[in-house]
Amino acid sequence: DADGLRVRTESLAALIAGGVAFDVPDFLALGQPAPANTVFTLYRYRGVAMKEPDPVERRYVLNFNESVRGLSTGAPVTLFGLQVGEVTDVGLAFDRQRQLFHPRVLITFFPERLNAQLATTERARMGKSMGEMSSAARIRNLRKVVNEQGLRAQLRTGSLITGELYVAFEYFPNAPKVKLDWTKEPLELPVVPGSLASIEAKLGSILTKIDRLPLDAIG
Repeated sequence: DADGLRVRTESLAALIAGGVAFDVPDFLALGQPAPANTVFTLYRYRGVAMKEPDPVERRYVLNFNESVRGLSTGAPVTLFGLQVGEVTDVGLAFDRQRQLFHPRVLITFFPERLNAQLATTERARMGKSMGEMSSAARIRNLRKVVNEQGLRAQLRTGSLITGELYVAFEYFPNAPKVKLDWTKEPLELPVVPGSLASIEAKLGSILTKIDRLPLDAIG
């Protein structure tokens, strides 16, 4: 995944023949033995199975103008390098005005994870946690960081081995201003080109300028 390559297996026999492992997450207390015909959910891997559910979730849409190859469901969503969410869906949207398809990414943001990263004094000063904010207060704060501080989403490579991408949120003060419909649900957040796309654009611009140079006349 975007964090690299990880291998975890119960035994060599399980690696060769396959198998199912059972365990109890650390945040749950041991209960009574499971009765007959109990249904157990089979998760993709241990990290998903053992993850503690987040009490509050917020969904947002990101519309990119570049390839999302390598971005998969479950990829991390980070804020200044700290994971605060995950990718929920990767698909396409159709822009009727421009008659173009473009990648559409749905992300889930967990406010309590961000709140847990704050110092105790900061949490006390805020009073309410980010998950307890009203919808109006949440939109007001988002508009401020998007319009005044340049908060943008960007695709980045998480691992050169796997080529997996993740979504990173950071401040880009020089990013172009955007007009958003703050009444939409889920709300769309602005994006900037990924680092690879920016390099390709700069190289293309340089090559175009070189092609325009009167090299024959100069020679």
